[in-house]
Amino acid sequence: MRQADNQSYVLLLNFKQMKRIIVSFLIALCSLMVSAQNGINFEHTSFNEACELAKQQNKLVFIDVYTQWCGPCLLMADEVFSLDKVGQAINGKFVSLKIDAEHGEGISFAKKYRVQSFPAYYFIDPETKEVLHRSGGRHDADKFLKIAACSMNPKLRSSYLYPEYEKGNRDPEFMFDYINGMDLSYDKKNQTKAIDELLKIKGDDLSDKILGEVFFNYISDRDHPLFKKFVTERAKMEKQYGKERVEKKLYKGYRWCRDTQRVSDLEDFKGKDYILAYHKLKSTIDKKDYETADKLVMDMFTNPSFDQKTVMTDIKFTAKSTFYKEVDKEWEKKCIKYLQYIAYNARDRNEGENHFNYAYILEKIIKENPEIHEYFPESITQEPETGKTKYSLRSPNLKKKPQR
Repeated sequence: MRQADNQSYVLLLNFKQMKRIIVSFLIALCSLMVSAQNGINFEHTSFNEACELAKQQNKLVFIDVYTQWCGPCLLMADEVFSLDKVGQAINGKFVSLKIDAEHGEGISFAKKYRVQSFPAYYFIDPETKEVLHRSGGRHDADKFLKIAACSMNPKLRSSYLYPEYEKGNRDPEFMFDYINGMDLSYDKKNQTKAIDELLKIKGDDLSDKILGEVFFNYISDRDHPLFKKFVTERAKMEKQYGKERVEKKLYKGYRWCRDTQRVSDLEDFKGKDYILAYHKLKSTIDKKDYETADKLVMDMFTNPSFDQKTVMTDIKFTAKSTFYKEVDKEWEKKCIKYLQYIAYNARDRNEGENHFNYAYILEKIIKENPEIHEYFPESITQEPETGKTKYSLRSPNLKKKPQR
């Protein structure tokens, strides 16, 4: 081969290699852009235009119906719809749109589709503009994705479940789907009615797979006949469903039972000691025995067998009562200590509420004691001259609910 031909051959090889590198780079860049997407891609367009876009892309339309004063609406937008995993699941299947029910076309949309609570989620056929599935309420990401998944399954859509139930379908497998659907839709009234009907069909045999799942998922009342049977058949339940699941159910059922003797009489389960300790604390506070209560709280904070996240959540709730009602000053001082401990020791350092609670109660004490006002700026002891006048966790993006 001549030298010139050899050089051309080498250049051709280099060009092909460079082309492969460029193509690989572009593929990697596209993948990076997809993986870097930030939650649900809400279109900024009208409802009709969203339907047209969905028809072109062979997708359904997902609509988040909200109001500017709705706290759960804002939390869903900030904490769920913004998540990558939610965006990845929704963007490929739906054209998404936000509609303010009190402004613009949202007023007519809310009237036409009979929106009664917020947030409301509508999954719509873009061809007919009929509702295939509807739900609502505040959920975590996993539960919201279950709602969206139901809209893709004709047998799990609300547009199928409600009419089928009204027709009289009481097949146990259908009833199971219906009960699950009512849970995702926050329709507790119809869910409770359906559970009662299922019990009449199935009886009280918790070894039945459908009945057992309904019980574990939806029946938490410890005075319910099925729960009482569950307690008496604990060994059998552990054999079928596993000890961990059974103990979790017992803990959930007796979590707020203040009849400590009733809890004590139960066979041991994980969390039983904590339930007894917490309700002993509540009883001691009711008796205004604050020294004993203080010792109990500090024992709970340092008990390695207690889940500290649960302890801090419960003590935080108890201490926050001083924000809203008059309490003995002795107890208020102790609550300051507990909120300080939580702010210092909570594992989630980004949990703003813990630090807010501590700062709020300190500011409250400052305002209530004129003798120490000279040590602080007037903006603490009086309303600030500019900006917000109250210390609050309320989002600045959340407007006040209009008077009706």
